[in-house]
Amino acid sequence: MQEARESHAWVWDQLWIRLLAAVEDRQSPWRTPVLATLDGATLGGIALDGHWPAARTVILRDVLPQSRHLVAHVDRRSPKINQLQSNPHASWTFYDPAAAIQLRINSQISLHTEDELASSQWSKTPASSRKSYLSTEPPGAPLPGPISTLPAELRGRELTEQELMAGRPNFCVLLARVLEIDWYDLHPAGHLRLKFDCRAEQVDHQWIAT
Repeated sequence: MQEARESHAWVWDQLWIRLLAAVEDRQSPWRTPVLATLDGATLGGIALDGHWPAARTVILRDVLPQSRHLVAHVDRRSPKINQLQSNPHASWTFYDPAAAIQLRINSQISLHTEDELASSQWSKTPASSRKSYLSTEPPGAPLPGPISTLPAELRGRELTEQELMAGRPNFCVLLARVLEIDWYDLHPAGHLRLKFDCRAEQVDHQWIAT
């Protein structure tokens, strides 16, 4: 295994295998990465005038190894939509504590709401997740207390497809084109770190100090 992890080709194959598995495996720690974005009020990556980098946990909904894309879903009323419209660059952080492997991915995100990709992702999304897009308030809106923002008549029961479709206009797909990958293996035999530059058709790699 030590020899295998010292092969950049093995690392490349394994990280995509792990990402693909995380889409289906609800117990996988890589299923819930942290996605970090910035709005347009930055200078050299430094937030200005009270603007801060925004990081949140998302669910990895799909992985497209051939084209090197990651997929997540978001309510199109969310503040992160405005952030990504002004600055489409976002970073993903995955960490598996059992394997002691961290994966950081820099990406460029495009937003999809009314196209074939959005429709396909909507149809594959469980009803329990689609239900959240029926919220009467946008994400981050102030509330008078710990109350549900789901309409009262829709709470506590399974919804029909027709009822769920009322939330479809609020559904947005984040399609992230992978630009750089930073793989970090905190192995007892010695830490290893490998970076992949994915911006060109031919992926370049570089081992770097940990």
